Amino acid sequence: FGSNLQKLVTLDYICYIRLWVRSKIKIMEKERTFDCLCIKSIDYKDNDKLVTLYAFGEGKITASLKGVKKAKAKLKYASALFCFGKYYLAGKNGYNNVIGCDLTDSFYGIWTDIDKYYPAVCSLEILDKIADDREIGDKLAVLTLQFLNELCYKSTNNFIAFAKFLYNAIKL
Repeated sequence: FGSNLQKLVTLDYICYIRLWVRSKIKIMEKERTFDCLCIKSIDYKDNDKLVTLYAFGEGKITASLKGVKKAKAKLKYASALFCFGKYYLAGKNGYNNVIGCDLTDSFYGIWTDIDKYYPAVCSLEILDKIADDREIGDKLAVLTLQFLNELCYKSTNNFIAFAKFLYNAIKL
């Protein structure tokens, strides 16, 4: 009788350990990579930010960036508006966390000139509101990136360039 009891206790103990380990280990989905444009960034909790990204081929994605409001945050640039790059996301059940970002362009020239900043923010707002349909969203995102590139790196009249952007966006 003693050996059967010992086997029963051992099996119960093993099952308990398995359940405990499963509860403590966070099983994350496979890492996903997207070319994204950051179109919205809001503060969340003490040191975090929630960003809305437009991912080409995927559509709009909401993700969190942990600890980016700290002074020495490694991914602070990834939470900035106009940031375009390859974002690495991980998460489960529809909750995404940004775990890395390879910056392609930050469009820094837009940040330093208020006459460029306002039309650029308006273009991101238009992308945010209209980009729910993936087919139109991808075309509009490409148009937005072209507009941001023209605004940042070419010396044109900002408001004429914005009017051209609006005209092309309406044609979509």
